[in-house]
Amino acid sequence: MLMASFIEASISTYISSMDKHLLLDICIDADWLERRIYRDSSRASRWRQEAGRFYWRTDCEGSAIRAAYLTQSLQASYRVERWRRNLALTQAAIVGVQRDTRSAFGLLVKERRTTAGLSRIELSRLAGLDDKTIGNVERAGFFISRKSIEALIAVPELQLSWADVGQELLEENPADGRKHKRPRRSKTGAV
Repeated sequence: MLMASFIEASISTYISSMDKHLLLDICIDADWLERRIYRDSSRASRWRQEAGRFYWRTDCEGSAIRAAYLTQSLQASYRVERWRRNLALTQAAIVGVQRDTRSAFGLLVKERRTTAGLSRIELSRLAGLDDKTIGNVERAGFFISRKSIEALIAVPELQLSWADVGQELLEENPADGRKHKRPRRSKTGAV
């Protein structure tokens, strides 16, 4: 991954009792959170299985072991829910950053297009894209595909380079509304 889904977001929280603003800088890795969710949910499942092994034991030791396993499972379940909430917040912050980067790139394309004296239709012909795609890029209406970015960079009149493209535009984020489909497998099994 290009940025490994790192996001730095500032969250302002107003604390009414103290009449102060609390500014937190959060740097969370979405992949790390996904690994935590998987790890803790696996542990919770395993501890529930172990507790089931002691279900029929009626002695004090068996009941205590079962209760301990169930307690560990419950705590792991709480952690999983906390990681899921954090993942949702992180993905929402990533979407916000991507939206800002997309609008900045769209303004840059529009500025370079007008500077070059090109209309949207002329630019679409030069780039090999539809004129609606050019409009969507300039308005930041939709997510920009890598193919569209490459086509716009290939137009010499725009004088765009990969340095003008924010890395956030190239990130994959399941929360951004795009469909991240896996490639279809043919009937022979080849991708």
